[in-house]
Amino acid sequence: MNAIDQNIWLDEALGHVFRAIASNENLRKALVFKGARILAIHLGNDRKSLDLDSNLSSIESINISTKEDVPIFLRENIGRALERYFESQNPVRFSANNIKVQPSPAKEHPRGWGGYDVFISLLDGQYQAVRGLPHLSVEVAAEETVGKDAVVELPLDEGIHARCHALHRIAAEKLRAFLQSLPRYCNKLTRPARAQRVKDLYDLARILRARPIDERGFWDAVVSEFKLACETRLVDCNGIDTFKEEWGQTKEQYEKDISLKQISFGEAEDTLVQIITYFSQLGIFPLTFPLPPLSKTE
Repeated sequence: MNAIDQNIWLDEALGHVFRAIASNENLRKALVFKGARILAIHLGNDRKSLDLDSNLSSIESINISTKEDVPIFLRENIGRALERYFESQNPVRFSANNIKVQPSPAKEHPRGWGGYDVFISLLDGQYQAVRGLPHLSVEVAAEETVGKDAVVELPLDEGIHARCHALHRIAAEKLRAFLQSLPRYCNKLTRPARAQRVKDLYDLARILRARPIDERGFWDAVVSEFKLACETRLVDCNGIDTFKEEWGQTKEQYEKDISLKQISFGEAEDTLVQIITYFSQLGIFPLTFPLPPLSKTE
């Protein structure tokens, strides 16, 4: 199986895993989905996604007594969900070979923002001769504060719905996630530098094409979620200058990524300027969130 075929297989298999998880009542309460796959549903296109992103709900809402029980909860419920869903197919094509749940990061996050990476190994009856099919990845990020309209039910298949981030929440998170990839934020949290999340700029341009800046109601909702998202992860922002830290490097990374060629860097930059100019007109900057001291036990 070459790289192209692997990506096609991953996208299709993840679609089945997503529907299986959404069919399980416990997991429906536990997880709120986001990311590229959900954005594609909102925008009505078929952009492939090679992983599945989610946030964990509060442990109280899913009847778990302690955080230490979360990996067991995820592994057991995902296992049951996959078994039930796959056995309902006719003919039966997939079966779960192995499910691993690992904390992310590996050590406890000093501010309690740790999540989990779920790795799923499947057997596929259509590829019995293929050894070592790619593992599927489900990211379960830590719980976050969201607005009352930030989570919506989206249809995945007949009779199957998933709790997902609304489009305005996804836009807000993409703005915040880009800031989190910049040196200023990495230095604030004393963590290693990372590559700029240029794909978030690409996705913001896709969102702006669908929801122009003059749709004030939509972008006002993005503003509200952006402030919440930044506060939840202590992300500071003074406006466009904060976004344009090391902008030359951002441009270089964007233009090197051939998967982003359908939207020019110029359009991505103009998108960001339009959005942040609107935010500035509403007077939300500066956003400043001092780091609270860590406890001695941390």
